[in-house]
This record gives sequence, C-alpha cells and structure tokens, in this order.
Amino acid sequence: MASITTSTADPNVAYWHTYLQYPTDGLIHELAMNDANSLNYMDQAFTIGPRPRLNTPIAAIRVYYITQDSKVQELQWTNHMWVVGPILGDVVFGSIGLYAQVRAGGATLAELRIGYQCPVNPNTITESYFIPSQSRWGNITMTRSVHIFPGFSTSCIASITTSTADPNVAYWRTYSQCPTDGLIHELLLNDANSLNYRENAFTIGPRPRFNTPIAAVNWNGFREASTPMMCTTDVALTTLQIRIYYITQDSKVQELLLSNHTWAVGPILGDVVFGSIGLYAQVRASGATLAELRVGYQCPANPNTITESYYISSQSRWGVRTYPSMM
Repeated sequence: MASITTSTADPNVAYWHTYLQYPTDGLIHELAMNDANSLNYMDQAFTIGPRPRLNTPIAAIRVYYITQDSKVQELQWTNHMWVVGPILGDVVFGSIGLYAQVRAGGATLAELRIGYQCPVNPNTITESYFIPSQSRWGNITMTRSVHIFPGFSTSCIASITTSTADPNVAYWRTYSQCPTDGLIHELLLNDANSLNYRENAFTIGPRPRFNTPIAAVNWNGFREASTPMMCTTDVALTTLQIRIYYITQDSKVQELLLSNHTWAVGPILGDVVFGSIGLYAQVRASGATLAELRVGYQCPANPNTITESYYISSQSRWGVRTYPSMM
C-alpha cells in the first residue's frame, strides 16, 4: 500500500489517496477519500500499463510499482487523466523495496527520486532521478541510475523530505532495514547533489520483523537559523516531528517518534496478519498543529480490508476503524 495527501483551498479539507493491489483482480486500485471524517471513498482500478507483480510494493507521488517482469513502472496523473509513464529500471526478483521522493514549488518540479533494488547492485539502493532542466531521467538507457547508498539492501524502505527556509535546499531521509543487523537505519542526505549522508541505526523499540514494510511521515519542517555566526545555508530544527512505523517480530505495528530532537518509542497501534507487507501512513498538519495522522495495515480480525489507526488530537489518543468493503 502507498498513500498521498493532496491539499485544497480550504485548510480544513484534504484529499486522501490510497493505492493498493487487490487480490481479486491483481490490479492497483486508487481509493480517493474527500471527507477525512468518513470512509466513503471512490474506487478506481488502473487498467493501463503493464500488469503489476503479485504483492508488488507501491510508491506514490506519481504512482510506481513493480511489473510481472520485474521492472519499475510509472503511472502519472496529468491533464486530469492517468497515463502510462516510463519504465525506470530492473528490480531484483521478489524485492519489496520501493520509494519515491519529491521536491517542488507549486507546479515547478525541482527533484524526483525513485529508489529500488537493482540486480546489478543488489546490496545497495539504486535511484532513478528526474532532471527537469533536460526533461529526462538520470540515465539514458533507463535501466539503472547512478545514485547509490552503499551497503544497504532495499528489502524494505521508506522516505520523507523535510523543507528548509531555502527553497533550493531539502533534507532527504530514507529508512531502510539493514540485512546485516536486521535494524532500521536512517540515512540523512542534506545535499541532493551528493551522496554524503549520515547514518543512524534505531536500537530502541522492539526488533523489526525481517523484511518489514516501513512507513514514514513528518510535519513542521525546519527553519533557517537566525544566529549571526551561521551562514545562510545552515538550518536549525524547530519542533520537527517524524513518525516511523514498522512491523515487529510478533506482528505488531510499532511507532518510533522524533520529538524535541530525540527519538523515542511510541505506542503499538495494532496486530498485523502474519507476513503482510501492507503498511502506510498519512498526515495533515499546519505548521506544528497536527490535524490528522492515519496508519493503515492488514489486521487479522479483518484481513480482507484496510484497518486504520487514526490519532485523535483533541483527545491525545488513538482510535481504530475498518474500511467497510472488501479489498
């Protein structure tokens, strides 16, 4: 599963789009929900493009998935319609690692990066990256790209982009389960034009299940540092909030949270079907004010539909609800 949140002119209204593969037809479906307080959604099946592989991972900014012949395929929404985009590269057979990151100012695309596990470099993350100035992807042959984080398997990855006061600077954070220690690692990349990243292994919280899916959301971003001794490209944290979700070895959805500059263990949100790779997180916030936080997964009590844990800000607690129809 994957999800995105699109904004409207009304700050109290958001459009939630969730993408998942139905077991009944094997297609990727879009569930579009306009009312955040209900589960009345519109359901659209993607019948365009190559058929997805069974149990394909899905990444959404545009929509990316793995085809039956192990290619990364793009579907794109443009001019009010869905069309088939390019094939970005080859994927290791059976890999469930796929992520997408974007940085844009309004309609102007600055960067678009897609990460996956390529057969040529199976123990690392391979990235295809779009070059807006040339209207093309980062490699001519479209088979693989050159942006690689050395030493990591992409069996399970998620990513977020945090903003700065400088529109030309973004902070990319990628979360991956490292095969050597089984832990989730955070890769922090401050310069989008380099691969000089910092690495943080999460040793807190219950150990993740092998090949756990990972979901990540953030809000409240960064602000430019006001200290005179710091140059204009330096930034300082305000109250950046990050939430990481993964599945534990005993099949629970676990939260890790960054708050007040410190990582801490959050609550367990629910039980997950053994072996499930479905997990997504959605957030809507205005600055530091959290409006909605939703985490979707496959619960043993209702295995044929989506169960959502949703945070109730006014009561500082989590609730649970289930989508009404079969997925």
